[in-house]
Amino acid sequence: NLVRDEAAALFEQIGADLLLDVWAARDEYVDLLLDGSPQARERFLERHGRDGGRFTRQVLAFKLLEMQRMSLLAQTSCGWFFDDISGLEAVQVLKYAARTAELMEELSGRSVERRLLDVLAEARSNVAEMGSGADVYQRLVLPRAVSTRRLVSLYALTDMFHDHPDTHSFYGHHVERLEKHRFAAGPLSLVAGRLQVEHLRTGEQAGMTYALIHFGGHDFHCAVRPFVGIGEFRAFCDKLAASFDRATITELLRTVDAHFGETYFGLRDLLPEQREDVLAALFGHLSERFAEMYTRLYQENRRAVSALVDMGLKLPREFRLAAEYTLSRLLNLEIRSQKRSRSRASYRKALELAREAELRGYALELEESRGIFGEMLVETMRRLVAEPSQETGEEASELCKLAEALHLEIPLDAAQDLLYQHLRDGEGIASPGLRELLENLRMSPRLHP
Repeated sequence: NLVRDEAAALFEQIGADLLLDVWAARDEYVDLLLDGSPQARERFLERHGRDGGRFTRQVLAFKLLEMQRMSLLAQTSCGWFFDDISGLEAVQVLKYAARTAELMEELSGRSVERRLLDVLAEARSNVAEMGSGADVYQRLVLPRAVSTRRLVSLYALTDMFHDHPDTHSFYGHHVERLEKHRFAAGPLSLVAGRLQVEHLRTGEQAGMTYALIHFGGHDFHCAVRPFVGIGEFRAFCDKLAASFDRATITELLRTVDAHFGETYFGLRDLLPEQREDVLAALFGHLSERFAEMYTRLYQENRRAVSALVDMGLKLPREFRLAAEYTLSRLLNLEIRSQKRSRSRASYRKALELAREAELRGYALELEESRGIFGEMLVETMRRLVAEPSQETGEEASELCKLAEALHLEIPLDAAQDLLYQHLRDGEGIASPGLRELLENLRMSPRLHP
């Protein structure tokens, strides 16, 4: 409420010079969220802008409207009716509040964050180690904030593995690459780049430059600064080109720091959803080596260990880890290789692997296989309700049975919803197999006509 009220006062104060009716403009801003085309933006400004909007004033107006949007999102009800301030929903609305406060400071220089932290400090988490709401804010909210500098560092780091196109939509921004210079010697590489970054909703633009040094492995040093002139940037690149092959790592770092300053970004600054992707690209070869090692350990000792277990000895923990990893990997690969076949015969090897895991009590990680079978079931159910037939109903039942035999706890809710809606609407499905299908989908037999 504190952030909402402060943002509302600022919105009225600054917006009065830009918008004919600030609250009417706020209410109709949803149109631009649904259609953000240049034509829609022009129509919006024609209706609501006081002067049709010079470019800088347009950016100011849209930043004000974004501030209001974030303020409303911070009031989302699901954030406040659960019982803990460290919960997923509460943290999400605190992120919206943090973005509102950030925009307020950008627009006016007025900071509300200190008072926000004082209020949050009064809320105690039910999870003792999470502390107060202020602790939650500093631990779980602020690290997710993405400034323009951090955005550019994320772009540079991911570009090293994915080679982004020269024009690219990236986390709510349009990024245009204007220059890219790459230097490499053995495991050491350095990329210097120049970008034009535009916020897709506000239209705010910024020229940015970066230098990313990769020392090998997980060690990155990415420095970012606003673009200050083509001459200065080209002189920096020329200096790198002239000295890269003979410069020491220390000298390279000093050259970069002299141009960009000592603040830098690394893998620790990646967003959570990027980390797994980047780490897989960096260490994928290590994963393959571990997979080969576990598989060899399992296969070479499988018969001997099984004989010992059959004599009553306890299964060694180290072998259990190797067995569970190997069988999980082999079973997921086998199911993937069948390319969504509906034939039970195609899964003979997969069934053998599942039976072996059941016999020894191995716990397998089969998320990928569960997803494949879940999608197959939903696709079959869609065909069934579109063109009901006993054959398609039996196919759906067999998929459920096959998944059970493979010990795949597949999600049934989407398939259940499709069948329930179909039956509720009075549509028929070939009766002989309907009761069995209901049982396999764990639905009430009372739905049978």
